[in-house]
Amino acid sequence: MAQIFSVKEDRLCCDQDKIVALKLTGNHSTRNTIPIKVDVTFSVDRAGEYFVAAWDSDGGFRFESDTFTVLGGDHVLQLGPFYASCQVDCPFRAAIDNWAIYDRERRKLDETNSGSIEMYIFLGSTALPLEEYVGQDVHVRELIWRTIPRYFEVAAHSFAQVRQKVVTDVMFRFWHGGGQDFEYDMRSGASSFLKGNWVLNENRFELGRMLLKQSQHCNCDDLAALMYAAFKSFGKKQTAESNGNETDVRVPFFSWTSSPP
Repeated sequence: MAQIFSVKEDRLCCDQDKIVALKLTGNHSTRNTIPIKVDVTFSVDRAGEYFVAAWDSDGGFRFESDTFTVLGGDHVLQLGPFYASCQVDCPFRAAIDNWAIYDRERRKLDETNSGSIEMYIFLGSTALPLEEYVGQDVHVRELIWRTIPRYFEVAAHSFAQVRQKVVTDVMFRFWHGGGQDFEYDMRSGASSFLKGNWVLNENRFELGRMLLKQSQHCNCDDLAALMYAAFKSFGKKQTAESNGNETDVRVPFFSWTSSPP
């Protein structure tokens, strides 16, 4: 019997709801390291080699532990890191809600859904520094929930192949999220979420207020600031052109001729 009952991660961020943001390392097409550690309780009938695997229900993302050898009986082990074979060119998210223990012949012995984790997996470091607010680079949960695509939407595709759909989906979530659409301020064209001195070009974008839609009206400056934050949330990655250095995940410029979809 296998039961996942606690999770400890080497992570960029985590909260009590077991929502984690992780940096994917390794070869992004064959063996990727998922840097989490999991405490697992299980029992087996006989001595042998075993491993633990986890996956999401709808997207096909799966990762496994290294094999381990134990005697027959009850055990409590801490496993990790885990490893996944996934070809990705874009950050993604996956709701991990299935765990199972297998023997060396890959026969499933038992499974559980008690170790649910919402994972946001990035290819590099953060690209949206928030030092002036919290003292460190972070991923903003309320932001990446609206921006980062699910694994099955981007798996086995280059970002160039999926970015138009990614952009469209992001715009849809921001414009229609929260039950009410934004409305452009047709009366005065005023900003609702930029505060500061326009003359000195010292403006502070109130991202939290806009995510909460504390005003239903906005203008082009609000939308430009929001899209800057939205696509900065994709973080950085290494490319062949950058000689191993990290650069921002590139999202194309676009324009609207009318309200977003």
